[in-house]
Amino acid sequence: MTATSRIGTNDRRTDAVLKLTGAAQYTADIRLPGMLHAKVLRSPHAHARLVSIDAAKAQGRVVSVLAGHARGVDGFLM
Repeated sequence: MTATSRIGTNDRRTDAVLKLTGAAQYTADIRLPGMLHAKVLRSPHAHARLVSIDAAKAQGRVVSVLAGHARGVDGFLM
């Protein structure tokens, strides 16, 4: 075993107590003032061609609706 090998060693986890007690703060737990949340809505139909997107129902609750055709992107968004 080399000096830099950690296989087979018993390392102490510095965050173990925080995770076990539920006190650990994860990225999903962070809340900042004015923070927005994103949601991805996908088509329930495989290989379907989306002809139009009607965002009228979202008026007042949504800051922005992004779609591939609005940005000049053809095909899949990766």
